[in-house]
Amino acid sequence: MEYKRNFSGANFWLALSLIALGVLFLLDNMDIIDIGSVWQYWPVILIAIGVTRFTSSNYRERSSATFMIGIGVIFLLLNLDFLDWHTIWQFWPVILILIGLSIIYGRSRRPAETIAESSALSDDHVDAVAIFGGNERIITSQNFQGGSTTAIFGGTKLHFGRTKLSPGDNVLEVLTMFGGVELLIPDDWNVIIKCMPIFGGCEDSRRKLTAEEIAKNKNLVIKGLVLFGGIHIKSA
Repeated sequence: MEYKRNFSGANFWLALSLIALGVLFLLDNMDIIDIGSVWQYWPVILIAIGVTRFTSSNYRERSSATFMIGIGVIFLLLNLDFLDWHTIWQFWPVILILIGLSIIYGRSRRPAETIAESSALSDDHVDAVAIFGGNERIITSQNFQGGSTTAIFGGTKLHFGRTKLSPGDNVLEVLTMFGGVELLIPDDWNVIIKCMPIFGGCEDSRRKLTAEEIAKNKNLVIKGLVLFGGIHIKSA
């Protein structure tokens, strides 16, 4: 049996960067070369991954790519002594500002008819936000088309046991920072995970089904940023 491996985008550059770092450290440990001050430029890896993610997604992955580039730039400036931690700490409220802007931007990208539909009693699109608290929703839509969920220093729990997916790719955008998102999803849903975890993770612990048992032409695409948090997918 032949397996196809497809490396592209951020994953390719991450793998290449890790290999390069491994080789450099190995040669340094064997006293073949002295990497010396080269290590202070390691944040360039984060910047490269962010730029690649930005371009390879046709500029759709703005939030996670910008965050990755920003973190890389900050650490690079710290390593080069252009900034210090005390100065950075004074500007920590900027994080809250950026989070607020990302939430507003995410809502503004939704078409006007979709916003009107959601403001009525329809839950074909979910919009769940939990900041310093919890948010639990039971989704009963028979034509679910995605939406967004945000958990910051809090947790969100979404139940999809009584939900039916709309045909095609239905995108659920997730932003979790120091929080968690729990998704209760039927086993026969085809879930595609495209999250960027940074000191976090995304786990699908549902019962594994065969390809014949999984619903065809109906996908739930989970994408977004997981920072110091987690996304846990369980069986509904």
